Amino acid sequence: MGFWDRLKKKEPEIKGTWGDEEEPVVETTGKFIVESEEKEITTTPIPKAKPTGKTTKIPPGIANRKTRSIAERIADYPINERMELMVQAYIKVLEGIITSVLVQGGPGLGKTYMLLELLKKRGWVEGRDYLMIKAGVSAFGLYTQLCGWVKRINKDIEAAEKKGIKNFKVRWPLIIFDDVPLFQGGEKRLTDAIKAIADSTADPELGRLISWKTASTSDDKDAQEKGKLPSDIRWKGGVIIITNEPAKKIDKPIQDRTIPIFLTVTPTEMVERMVHLAPTMGPKGMNAALKKQVVDYLISSEFEGEELSMRTLHKALAIAHSDPQRWKMLVSIL
Repeated sequence: MGFWDRLKKKEPEIKGTWGDEEEPVVETTGKFIVESEEKEITTTPIPKAKPTGKTTKIPPGIANRKTRSIAERIADYPINERMELMVQAYIKVLEGIITSVLVQGGPGLGKTYMLLELLKKRGWVEGRDYLMIKAGVSAFGLYTQLCGWVKRINKDIEAAEKKGIKNFKVRWPLIIFDDVPLFQGGEKRLTDAIKAIADSTADPELGRLISWKTASTSDDKDAQEKGKLPSDIRWKGGVIIITNEPAKKIDKPIQDRTIPIFLTVTPTEMVERMVHLAPTMGPKGMNAALKKQVVDYLISSEFEGEELSMRTLHKALAIAHSDPQRWKMLVSIL
């Protein structure tokens, strides 16, 4: 297949906004502490292990083993392999292999675009298979949405049981947080809620326990029928967090609960990335030779734009396709 003969659609813009309410969110760990009654406790001695006579060989140099941060290790890979690592992490979340992933990197790298392409190929539909959450959502708005999904899923399970359907498989929706302000002046309640939702240390069978203890919620079923939200829900869907915020600002507890991928890209690497992906980008039916002209212009010294990114390439290709003869003037001011 030639270098310039594959095409893809332009990234769609997906937005989502929900209501707000000034109430605190409670992060939970999924573990419960139960106060036991005072009873006489009997213990059974644990038998000691019998010596096997075998010794474990310690690899030479293990005591002096050097460690490096995740960001440093990821930076060792060439740019296209780095982005492939991100795609593979997305796939593992979609398949339910891992609970959550956090992808950090500057704007215009294609972090969201690549994810949306994966969802499109799988036939996933927003509002049915995944939720795209952008800036503007509150912690309470998020909790309300999750409660609605849990209620819907429980009804599906009940309906399947009444019909006698065995091995009914529930598809939990994927939650995508796309550049939601979480770490720099963002709402702490929302950050705390995401910690609970993305917690990969929770029991996968039980799901992550998320609690909201306020006047708006109740454990009473009758109260819930009258409009109250449940005080606790269990969530089993995957979570992907995409952020442009600096890596040093990202909440450490969130990093510990998920798989963080840090993408630092140099200008030279961005050029390499643009050349690599250009054949798959642009409007459907766009002339391959014209694509090459656009890319060659953007990566030349003639183009003086401040932002050289995948986003710039998207815009430039769309402009050139609409006016193949006079595209350069408008592209020059991107």
